[in-house]
Amino acid sequence: MPDVPKINHVGIAVKNLEKALVVYRDMGFDILPAELLENHGLKVANISTGGVTLELMESLDSSGPVAKFIANNGEGVHHLAFSVKNLDKTVKKLQQQGYSIIDYPHYGLNGSKIAFMHPKSAGGVLIELIDIQENV
Repeated sequence: MPDVPKINHVGIAVKNLEKALVVYRDMGFDILPAELLENHGLKVANISTGGVTLELMESLDSSGPVAKFIANNGEGVHHLAFSVKNLDKTVKKLQQQGYSIIDYPHYGLNGSKIAFMHPKSAGGVLIELIDIQENV
């Protein structure tokens, strides 16, 4: 069986991280301590849900991508993230197939190498690809 990307996390854009986390705490989820990602302009908290992580993101400034997303779409699912075994190879293959890759190479949470597929070439969904070789 070929290596198939696996769901890594679901990114959720929120206006106020602390308010948003109340729902998940009340439901009994364990929430990792929030982290400031100043170079990305985000405050992030992760919630493990039995194999898939929910990544709640609050923008630190009104001009960041998450703030713009909320202004245009409201709070909610921002992106789907998949782990891939060789990001460089995956990106090259996707570009050859005509997909638009944005913000590559880029480094995300924990220093993992990431890329994004533009929603216009992915059925309206922002897809994050995470190199598991970089994040082992």
